Amino acid sequence: MEIKTQYVRVNKYTRPAQKNKGVFGVVWHYTASPKATAQNIRDYFDGTCIRQGRYASAHDAIDKTQVIHMVPHDEVAYHAHDHSVCYVPIFGTNANFTAIGVELCVDANNNLEPETYKNAVEYGVILCKQYKLDPMKHFFRHYDVTHKNCPAFWVKDPAGFEKFKRDVYEKLYAETPKPQVKPAPAQPATVGHYIVQRGDTLYSIANKFKMDVADIQKANPTVNARAMQVGTNLVIPNGKYTQYAVKKGDTFYGIADEFHLNVDDLLKANPKVDSKKLQIGQVINIPTKSSPQPAPAPKPQPATKTVTPPAPKRDQKTNSLVDYLKSINVDSSFANREKLAKKYGIAKYKGTADQNAKLLVKMRGH
Repeated sequence: MEIKTQYVRVNKYTRPAQKNKGVFGVVWHYTASPKATAQNIRDYFDGTCIRQGRYASAHDAIDKTQVIHMVPHDEVAYHAHDHSVCYVPIFGTNANFTAIGVELCVDANNNLEPETYKNAVEYGVILCKQYKLDPMKHFFRHYDVTHKNCPAFWVKDPAGFEKFKRDVYEKLYAETPKPQVKPAPAQPATVGHYIVQRGDTLYSIANKFKMDVADIQKANPTVNARAMQVGTNLVIPNGKYTQYAVKKGDTFYGIADEFHLNVDDLLKANPKVDSKKLQIGQVINIPTKSSPQPAPAPKPQPATKTVTPPAPKRDQKTNSLVDYLKSINVDSSFANREKLAKKYGIAKYKGTADQNAKLLVKMRGH
C-alpha cells in the first residue's frame, strides 16, 4: 500500500488551514461515488468542490492501491458536523475539530472492495500507533457522529464495522504488545437503563457510557450482542450514578420529575450539561439516591385474622402532580402521565411544570 501526501490548496471551503484541538478518534466515511479513486477524491476537494462553494473535505482517501493524505491531521477538515450535531461525547460539540476524517472508495455497487478494506485496516493501524488510539473505542462511522447514512454499507451492516475494528485491533496488537492494565478497583454497583436505538452496537453503547463491553455483556447475559433489536432495554451498570440516555421529547424538568428528583440536584450531578439544549442519546447522571429501594417484606398475619387494607389516601393538598397521583393510587410514571395528558386534552405532553400543573387542575376538576 502506497501512502502519498498531496495536500489540497488552502481555501475556505475544503482546507481552511485552521488548527484543530487534537486527534481524539477517527471518523470513517465512504465516497458514495462508484468507482472513484483516492486521486479522484483528492482532485475533487482541490477543484470542483471549491468552485461549487461547498464546505466539505476529509483528511485522507483510500482506494485499492493507495492512501492519499489530503489535509494535515492537525488541521480542521469539514467532514462530520451535519446539522450542527455530534452524538459522540469524546468529540465534544464538533467532530471536525477533534477527529480525523477518512474517505473509503467503493465499487460500482457502492460496496467496499477487499483490497480497499485491507488498505483501510493497515492505515487504521498506522493511525492508532501515531495518535495512541484504540480502534474499539476511538473508531466511529459518520453515522455514529451525526446519524448520516455513511458509510452506507456499514450502516446497513453494523456488524461489518465491528469486524473492521476488531481486525485493526488484532493487527495492531499483533505488531505491538498489548498494554498491561491494572484491574480497576471494585465499585458499588448501581444500575441504569438504555433503550437500543437504530444503528447501535454493543461497542458504540459501551463507548457512549465510557464502559468496557464486557461489563455490559455481563449485566445483560440474555442479549445477543451480534443481533440486538431496536427497543431492547439494556441494563447499564455504573459505579457512581444511575445513567440515563436522553430520548426524544425529554426535558430536564421531566427527567427530574420522572426520577422524583429536585431539578437542582440533577443540575449538580451534570455540571457540564446545558439543561436547555439536551440532545437525543446524550448521557446524563441520575443521583443514586433516586434509585428505588425494595419495599420491606410484610409482617406475617395470624391465619384466623382477616386484615382489611387501609383505604387509599385521597386527594392530598399538594402542588406536585406525581405526589397527587400517588395519593390516589395511580401510576405516576412519565408514560402513564403522558396517557393521562392525552385523555384530558393536553397535547404533546413533555412533562413540563406548566403541563403538569394543567393536568393536576383537570384531574382534580377545579
